[in-house]
Amino acid sequence: MLDMLPRYTLLIVSAVLLFGACEQPLDITIEREAPNIVIQSNFSENHVLQVVVQKEERFSSNVFTQIVTDATVKVFNGDQFLETLEIVYTQNNESVPPYYQSVFFKPVVGISYTIQVEVPGYDPIFATSLIPQAANLGDISFNNQAESLEGGLESINFEIGISFDDPADVDNYYHIIFIQEVTNYTINSNGDTILGKTELINPEDLFVDPLNGNIAMIKFTDERSFLLKDDAFDGQQISIPFKGSFFFRPGSQILQPFKVDFRTVTEDYYLYHTSFAKNSRTGGDPFSGPVVIHDNIKGGSGLFSGYNSNITSFDITN
Repeated sequence: MLDMLPRYTLLIVSAVLLFGACEQPLDITIEREAPNIVIQSNFSENHVLQVVVQKEERFSSNVFTQIVTDATVKVFNGDQFLETLEIVYTQNNESVPPYYQSVFFKPVVGISYTIQVEVPGYDPIFATSLIPQAANLGDISFNNQAESLEGGLESINFEIGISFDDPADVDNYYHIIFIQEVTNYTINSNGDTILGKTELINPEDLFVDPLNGNIAMIKFTDERSFLLKDDAFDGQQISIPFKGSFFFRPGSQILQPFKVDFRTVTEDYYLYHTSFAKNSRTGGDPFSGPVVIHDNIKGGSGLFSGYNSNITSFDITN
């Protein structure tokens, strides 16, 4: 009987708790953060300015985002008003959200621009940036070999060498992006080739890594680009070799030229993208603390930054 008493008591206590919960629900309050305004805009020379505005709300461990379409976005050069951006709704491309775009204004190198974003119910949000002077890009070498694989696949193995002159006595930041697009096609019953959509090759089908281990780089989350700063080569002429490969289906895809986008970027651009990449790689690791993602938005978060782009294209031999 003594052995039964503790077990019986536990049953009684459990029943009381359940009954009490039915009679008087527990008042549990989970704090819900106020929605934050997130601004995203990377801009370059001779292109219109495009800005994405969204609300981001965190509830428990979940993040909810909503595109803002009733904002007012203005761009200034110092105190001089330049233009109010217009909302653009994309068609036939669900992956691109609505965004704000200038009609006439196109930024130029070396001039600081400020955007002012007004969202109903929020204080005005500001951000300032410029397009940095480009590093002097030297020769870019490219060679490739094709290899036929099973299942109608073909592998393109390539080597790239990128050289440039790093400006001396100033902090410089770079983003090197490798781009491979394919155009999908079909052949109809008459033997005519019907071209489809041109799109980036799947990230899991492209592999690229630097061969120079002496230069510190951070691979971005797209798995096809690298960020670096000139701590180890300030003012030097530098050459960086890369090696990689990608797969495609020649029976249904046409290769477009391979492109290298060499970007000279701002410190904000570099810090935002590197912190974003580091934060993404800590996901799911209980022993890794969260990485604070850099931003340069006053009154919100995100990134407003210019970059200087130099794109070089190469034909694939196969």
